[in-house]
Amino acid sequence: MKERLTHNLRYKLLALGLAVLLWVVIFNIEDPTTTRDFTDVAVTEINADVIEQAGQAYTYVDGNTVSFRVKGRTSVINDLSDDDFECIADLSKVSVTGAVNVDISCPKYSSEVTISPIGSQTVLRVALEDRLEKSFSVQVITTGTAPAGKYISQGTATPNLVTISGPASEVNKISRVAVYVEVAENTTQDISANGNLVLLDASDNVITSSTLTLSETAVAVTVPVYNTKTVALRMEITGDPAEGYKASLLDYEPKEITIAGASSSLYSIRSLSLADYDISGAEESIEDTLVIADSLSEALPDGIYLTNKEETVAIAVDIEKIEEKSIAVPVSNITLEGISNDYTYTFTSSTVPVVFSGTADELDAVDVSDISLTGDMSGVGTGRVSITLTAVYSGPLEIEYEEETAVTVVIAQVVSEQDSTETEAEE
Repeated sequence: MKERLTHNLRYKLLALGLAVLLWVVIFNIEDPTTTRDFTDVAVTEINADVIEQAGQAYTYVDGNTVSFRVKGRTSVINDLSDDDFECIADLSKVSVTGAVNVDISCPKYSSEVTISPIGSQTVLRVALEDRLEKSFSVQVITTGTAPAGKYISQGTATPNLVTISGPASEVNKISRVAVYVEVAENTTQDISANGNLVLLDASDNVITSSTLTLSETAVAVTVPVYNTKTVALRMEITGDPAEGYKASLLDYEPKEITIAGASSSLYSIRSLSLADYDISGAEESIEDTLVIADSLSEALPDGIYLTNKEETVAIAVDIEKIEEKSIAVPVSNITLEGISNDYTYTFTSSTVPVVFSGTADELDAVDVSDISLTGDMSGVGTGRVSITLTAVYSGPLEIEYEEETAVTVVIAQVVSEQDSTETEAEE
């Protein structure tokens, strides 16, 4: 067997090569017939105005592409692409069931190929409904990051209004119309560009529909680029808390905010103020958050912008119950006016009470050395008398106190040595 296989091996190999070559030649000469499937080829609509003139619009139930099979010579079939076919749907011929046939042709090889449908995939299903026309403002959306010290302001589109018409169900899906502008990292000047309009639904998903008609598909966009500046943010409280309560502290963050605008406009601005925060009637501490843009005491000057329009300020106001405390002030803090050297004045107690009203922390912080008392002894005779004292607090706290109190003083006449001798003699 081995000898048979290897006998005249060179001739056998040569014969095999010649056979293959002959087969290739015959194949190329004969160019046999073959088939090829084309799927999801786009359809072109005609006579859509017939539907529009009837006040209606149309949508495709299962899309507007078709699939079909093409038969022809192998050399021709292998040379075909989707662009070689014309798929035409005449919308004036929509049936009562909403079906429209798609006429498929291949102008390049019209006489050399045969086109047949794959199932019912050359029939489109069309749904007719009321036509709706609606206008939308064009929103400019910038992407990218502004360079340090720069602020990308809200851009404007020209035209800034677009009219969209089509099936009511499709038009009602549109939440906004936007145009996107890319901001380069080295951007320092105003941006001017052209951009295509993008339709977005309520979830910011892009809407694509061949049944919608736009008055504009592209717009011119201008995006201002401004300088920035950090300024102080100021705030005060207004109103009084509920009776018996006191606001003891206001704190808020941030205390600075970044604004943007032309350098000439920014120069004179040192701070921005928030509207006074009203604490009227409060009986407990307050924690609140405000949107700064909505809480400014005055409108921003023309040409000045907040770099973060959503930025908030956190506010904390301590509201504490007012308490009373009687503080014992040593009599050494008392100054008596209108006294006479003919009398002695002796206090019957070592301290005098002064009633203060404030929060617990304030009352604990009162220093008796900051309290002085004054009493007027003019015209007061001898004996044990109660006099009114005027209290004055000179400490750092803003605290209320009773300005009058009383002390008992024993007043006695001073006895001279001569009077004492005469008294002894008489005895």
